[in-house]
Amino acid sequence: ITNPYVILLDEPTTGLDSVNALRVAQLLQDLARDDKRTVLCTIHSPSSELFALFDDLLLLGKGHVIYHGPTADAVKYFASIGYPVPPRTNPSEYYMNLLQLPPAELQGLWESWEAYLVSTAADGNLSVRPLEGTIRSADANLDRRVGEKGSPFSVQMTMLTARSWRQFVRDPGALVGRTVQTIFFALLLGLFFFGVDNTREGVQDRAGALFLIMLNNFFLAAISGIASFPPERAVFLMEQSSENYSAWAYSLAKNISELPFQIGFPIIFTSTMYFMIGFAETPKAFFKMLLLIIMIGNQGYSFGIFMASLFPTPQISMAALPVVMLPLALVSGLFANSDRLEPAWYWLEYISFPRYAYTGLFLSEFSALDTICDVADTTCSFKTGQDVIHYYGFTRVSWGTCIYALVIYLMGLKVISATLLWHQGRARRGNLSFHKNLDSREMSPRAAALSGRNASPQHDA
Repeated sequence: ITNPYVILLDEPTTGLDSVNALRVAQLLQDLARDDKRTVLCTIHSPSSELFALFDDLLLLGKGHVIYHGPTADAVKYFASIGYPVPPRTNPSEYYMNLLQLPPAELQGLWESWEAYLVSTAADGNLSVRPLEGTIRSADANLDRRVGEKGSPFSVQMTMLTARSWRQFVRDPGALVGRTVQTIFFALLLGLFFFGVDNTREGVQDRAGALFLIMLNNFFLAAISGIASFPPERAVFLMEQSSENYSAWAYSLAKNISELPFQIGFPIIFTSTMYFMIGFAETPKAFFKMLLLIIMIGNQGYSFGIFMASLFPTPQISMAALPVVMLPLALVSGLFANSDRLEPAWYWLEYISFPRYAYTGLFLSEFSALDTICDVADTTCSFKTGQDVIHYYGFTRVSWGTCIYALVIYLMGLKVISATLLWHQGRARRGNLSFHKNLDSREMSPRAAALSGRNASPQHDA
């Protein structure tokens, strides 16, 4: 994402078989040669074929350099100091065995390398000069680059969206599970409310079915959002501490990558249960309900991300989800008529997005029903769908207002979630900087000794 010039890796092939380890090494080699990058990595028990891919080799024994130079020249060097690589032996394994030698022999290897450097410098008419000026120049360059911004927002979005999409593709079990879950609940609702008629009892069935549709799609999406973020939290915070990308790019990319599923699953759900239940048989009513179910799913997923960002563990997020949702669902309009609510509860209606979701579903269904009960049925007070809308108190807002309100709530949840993530990343960076400053004030005895040695006058070799 940040397009770095130097890539540092700690045992990138650990846990891989020889074939995949070789593929990783070849990819790193391509990055180094084709993209002109420096790749520095430690490696654990490489095969001879993998080991040959490295251009340079650095061997350390007890913190001292034993060899540093071209990988291909290492065999010749060790043979020259009396440590030839035996025939048909993996050089990397032989070098690792050398690092396990007793301290006395290791000291001989250190001294051999230092003598080799001196002789090479003398033969090449090289001089050893103080690095103080070079270090000061590097520090100044680092200070200058600290203030530079990372990759453009468009690059961050592209990379993060592609990465998030790959995570979905690599987990087909989760995709199959969500598909089966969607079809199951659609069939369950369709069979339970199968073939509702236009009677007084049918009004109650439709109202209950619409509420369960709203609640089901919201909770399934919210649980998916809560479950998807915790595995990524550690990676996100680590990358945020390095300022690899912004929290806004991460949040937006995550929602974009999830968008095909938040559209696809509602289509499957609505197409399955709509005609089984017997909702209004007009294309306009169908697509109105489909649009609302898509928005409810996105609302639920964003709310799940918000809860996962707000609380440290998914267990707490799951426990808090119904606590937050229950009061909002109580004023959705099914359980209590808005016209009969006490004024003290009006504020809860305005912040209840389930209220607008359920109202939109209710209006899309009953506004399309011209006839509810037969005129001769004197026991039924509902003659048209508008009578039902008035009875339940859904006359304050229009269907379009419900859509606008849901869009505002959706954008608000995304902004709040991104702000929470940004704050957490910033707090982690502050903690890391604090500990780094503390560590920088302490100097180990070895560092102090080296500092004293470097402070002595330097002479040309």
